[in-house]
Amino acid sequence: MREKGTIPEVVIYTAVVDGFCKAQKLEDAKRIFRKMQSNGIIPNAFSYTVLIQGLYRSNKLEDAVEFCAEMLEAGHSPNVATFVGLVDTICKEKDLEEAESVMGS
Repeated sequence: MREKGTIPEVVIYTAVVDGFCKAQKLEDAKRIFRKMQSNGIIPNAFSYTVLIQGLYRSNKLEDAVEFCAEMLEAGHSPNVATFVGLVDTICKEKDLEEAESVMGS
């Protein structure tokens, strides 16, 4: 697409991020997410949600928390399922201080 002079919209990037998350290729998912941003495409709440869920479902909690904080800084709020899933996963890892920190965000 880029070669033809068009830059994919946020929906296309989000679909690719989702595909990488489902394939457990989380480094690729993060790379595409960052590429989206560097191409001037602003991630929406759903874009963040897809990546955060992929990360916490693969126990990449540090990354999930980092992107959750970034999401909040960008003015988006995680939906209930994402927020509860993230906190639940953190609690299962016995990191109650981190869970409390996320809840306080």
